[in-house]
Amino acid sequence: MAPSKAAPLRILIVEDDEADAYLIKRLLVEHPRIEQVVRAVDGIEALDMLHVGVNPDLAFIDLKMPPFPMVVLTSLTSISDTTRRALRRADQILSKPENVIQMRTLIAKTIERIDN
Repeated sequence: MAPSKAAPLRILIVEDDEADAYLIKRLLVEHPRIEQVVRAVDGIEALDMLHVGVNPDLAFIDLKMPPFPMVVLTSLTSISDTTRRALRRADQILSKPENVIQMRTLIAKTIERIDN
């Protein structure tokens, strides 16, 4: 493969499975544009990395990561079957409200469901 003239990329992998993370990283480092690959084992570690200055150009994130419930907010008015399949691990898929008051209400109702 000829060297690429495009800017090098920093990649973040968020993956809890060791074997999957190893394979993804191994395949990524083969690409000539990849300069750095870092891995977080869960979303919390990924957020911590972002807070300490890890600044990826792209992230590969395992959608089926335990252990917490997931609510997906979307601005899509209609969710396709393909998108629903991709988000099947989400506990809820909610449309983003149009204003702050509606968002506050949506957040409160979502949190109430967790407590019940």
